[in-house]
Amino acid sequence: MKQDVAEYLIDSFVDFKGEEHKIVACALSQSPEESEDGCKLAVGWVNEMDEFVCVDDPDYAEVCRVVSVGISVCHPTDTFDKERGKANAYNKALHDPKCPTIYTRDRGVASKTLVKAFLKQEVNFLKENPERIIKGYNQMKARFDKKQALKAKVEGLSDNEKLVVKLAMKEGVDVVGCVKLVEEAKAAGIEINEQD
Repeated sequence: MKQDVAEYLIDSFVDFKGEEHKIVACALSQSPEESEDGCKLAVGWVNEMDEFVCVDDPDYAEVCRVVSVGISVCHPTDTFDKERGKANAYNKALHDPKCPTIYTRDRGVASKTLVKAFLKQEVNFLKENPERIIKGYNQMKARFDKKQALKAKVEGLSDNEKLVVKLAMKEGVDVVGCVKLVEEAKAAGIEINEQD
């Protein structure tokens, strides 16, 4: 039985806040072992009625090699520990069924070149799609983008508009009521003079 082989890649990406996240990825290439009850990992067509694999089909074959990629992401506020990241990525590749995986039925297909290419592909995909591994990333980004847009809008206000917003926020001035009063005063031909 061929020995398990682990390849690692250390990289990083910058999130929507401009903070760097270190990434440790592990591509684990291994030969599937027969289960305790004698089952072997195989690929083939499944009969829809009874859900059994059609072993007589020419496409049926036992899987010779499995390559899975586990990725560990370090939060920007945490201290990066390469060895801990490698251990986490390895464990994900070994145990997490959600990890991207390639199954080969021919010996020699899962070469070092293929494993490294698969590893690099998955890291690049993660860098472009952090939500794949960081739960709630897209929602956090949407909230951040909304806040930044609002900040830009506030910064674009004139001094008088900023004064109105400040009075409404800090002094509790009823801006909606004031606007209504202005409309009524204009309609009635009443001018509001500044008091000294």
